[in-house]
Amino acid sequence: MQIDGVNPGNGHAYGLQKVHPPDQQAEEAGEQAEASGAESSQTEAEKGVIRLLQEEHFKGVSDVRLRINFFDELTALKTAQVEAVAEEKVDGVVESVGPVVESFVADNVLTQEQISSVQALQEQFVQAAKQSQDDPATKLSSAFEAFVEGLRNLSSSAGDGPDWQGFIADLQSAFWAGMEELTNGLSEVKILPELSEPTGNGAAYEKFVAIYNEMRGVSTAGDEPEPTEPAE
Repeated sequence: MQIDGVNPGNGHAYGLQKVHPPDQQAEEAGEQAEASGAESSQTEAEKGVIRLLQEEHFKGVSDVRLRINFFDELTALKTAQVEAVAEEKVDGVVESVGPVVESFVADNVLTQEQISSVQALQEQFVQAAKQSQDDPATKLSSAFEAFVEGLRNLSSSAGDGPDWQGFIADLQSAFWAGMEELTNGLSEVKILPELSEPTGNGAAYEKFVAIYNEMRGVSTAGDEPEPTEPAE
C-alpha cells in the first residue's frame, strides 16, 4: 500500500475567505480562528471548528467550504495521525520478524560466522524499517526483499544442514501478516466523516466540491464528486 501524497493548498489560493458557521457558537469560533493569524499551532477556535466538522455539525455547502478553509489544518491533523499509526505498525512488523530469527539461530547448528551474518542482515532490515514511516508499505517491502536476498545468498554457500528455505518461508509469513496489519491500520485513519449531501444549492455545492477535490489532487472529471476527507 502506498500512502497518498498531500497536494498542498488552502482556500485563500482560490480567493476564498474563512466562512463563518451558521450558529452563534461556530460563528464566533470561526471569527477567532481567522483573526488569530497563528501559523505554528492550532488555536482553540480552530480546534472548535474542526471538532464541529468531525461531529457532522455542518451540511451541504457549509461543510465543503469549511473543509476548504481549514484544509491545511485538517491535512496536518491527518498527517500526524497517519505517522503515529505508521510508527506503531512498523514496530509491529519488525517485532514479528524477530522471534523467527531467534528461533532459527537457537534451533539449528550454525557457525559463529553464519550467526553473525544472519544477525547483521536482520539489523540492516531493522534500521531500514526505522526510516520507512513516510512511505512504510514501499520502503518496508524493499527492505524485506533485501533481507531475504541476503539470506538466500548466505544459504547458497552454507551447504547441507539447516532448513534455510523453511526459515525464509517463516519469515515471509510473519512479515506479510505484519504488513496486513499496517495496511489495515493506515486505511482506517479518518479525521472527518464523508461529505454531506447538498442541501438546496446544488450548483454551489458542486463548485466547491470541485475546488476541494482539486486541492486534494483528486480527479473527478466526468464523475460524481468523491465524498472523502483530505488525503495524506
